Amino acid sequence: MNRTDNQPKTFYIAGRAKNVVAIRRVAALLIEQGYQWSYDWTISVAPEKPYGPGNEPASLFASACLDGIRQAHVFILLATDSLRARGMFIELGYALACGVPTWIIGDEDPSVFSSLAHVRHATNVDNFEIQWKGAL
Repeated sequence: MNRTDNQPKTFYIAGRAKNVVAIRRVAALLIEQGYQWSYDWTISVAPEKPYGPGNEPASLFASACLDGIRQAHVFILLATDSLRARGMFIELGYALACGVPTWIIGDEDPSVFSSLAHVRHATNVDNFEIQWKGAL
């Protein structure tokens, strides 16, 4: 873990690119509270498919995402409309393995990992906003 107490609080949000409006809404709430993005993947141009060995732009993008997760003080998974998404669940697993405090927003069918002590759950962005502000 590269997080230290003397650094600004940071966050990382995982989700589908098509949900960028909701991602930015969550980000604005955290920024309002003094947090900073550890890595804002939404402003990067997504690497072209196919993904796999030899796709250097995809490898660099994935590495930047993992660095952002590792440096984050809080990880947020926006899991609405997630049936076809895979990358964000890989990011979730990485955040859990790194011990980053985690919020899962919108996962209607939470997994066993939602039971971990450092994982919180909100049914939607509105519910997250209420819980987040209540926890401050």
